[in-house]
Amino acid sequence: MNGQKRLNVYCNSASNSAGEGVSNIHVAIGASRYLRLLLGFMHVLALLALLLTFSFGIILVIGCSLLGVSALWYDWRLCHPQLTAIEASQQGYRVFWRGDWHPAELREALITVPMTIIHFQLAQQRIDTLLLPDAVDDDSYRRLRVWLRWSRQDKSGADRQEGF
Repeated sequence: MNGQKRLNVYCNSASNSAGEGVSNIHVAIGASRYLRLLLGFMHVLALLALLLTFSFGIILVIGCSLLGVSALWYDWRLCHPQLTAIEASQQGYRVFWRGDWHPAELREALITVPMTIIHFQLAQQRIDTLLLPDAVDDDSYRRLRVWLRWSRQDKSGADRQEGF
């Protein structure tokens, strides 16, 4: 994923018909190596717990098999993400999900130092995504986090003005 991980990030400035500046943020999302390592470590811990709990028998064989299938499934899911890009503008959000652009509504965003969790609502689907810093290049990660913080503050300010 070397070349594909860090696609170009752009912040465009354009003028709309009213002459106001509109900026777009485009963030390309790749697979996170940290998340793969964390999930691998969790599977190894589960395997150790299984081995220490059940020293023999069919339960041990079934448990190890299920853990192996789970590890392969999560590894495949992390290598082939469904959400690969987010675009934010004054008009709203668009996400590149399952090979096509979809308009999305931002439902919630949790922004912390080590990670960002974003919940989008499509027409018929909810998308929850975990962004770690190694899945996105540094500049686009910073821009997206700032955009999400400002949009959340703008929304809460509008709610206060409406009396909610």
